[in-house]
Amino acid sequence: MYCNQTAGLMPMSFVLGFYVTFVVTRWWNQFLNLPWPDRAAHTVLMYMHGSDERGRILRRTLVRYFNLANAILFQTISGSAKKRFPTMTHLVGAGLMTPEEKQMFDSVSLNVNKHWVPFIWSINLINVALKEGRIMAGEPVKQLLDEINSLRTKTGHLWGHDWVTVPLVYTQVS
Repeated sequence: MYCNQTAGLMPMSFVLGFYVTFVVTRWWNQFLNLPWPDRAAHTVLMYMHGSDERGRILRRTLVRYFNLANAILFQTISGSAKKRFPTMTHLVGAGLMTPEEKQMFDSVSLNVNKHWVPFIWSINLINVALKEGRIMAGEPVKQLLDEINSLRTKTGHLWGHDWVTVPLVYTQVS
């Protein structure tokens, strides 16, 4: 009886509209935070010099780290990625991670997602390239770090969207 008496106080279409707006906005934010590594890869190509084998390896390793971070994140939040890469060993088999890097990754003991570890490796690699004179100090380093931070921010947002779900009360409204 109470529900029948108070049902007209708040129109159901208003509550449903709020829910739909919330869900669509959440979906759009997830889409906008997809971490595309292209821009970071272009920045690496622009600023990291060296036409020798060492320069090529440094550039490829940086971009591989960007892709590795994405794969680790999606391994956690996507069923398709988890099916493709069920374990870290599968990432090694796919060439996204070396066995030595897997050992370093496994040595980081945390109970939360560690998709950010390859970004730390990227920053360390930029320092190595800077010391070797393959990157000029100043603006080029800043641009590279900005791109890495942008990717890291996007992966963090996606992980947060997966970690913090739509409140149960919203799903029960409809």
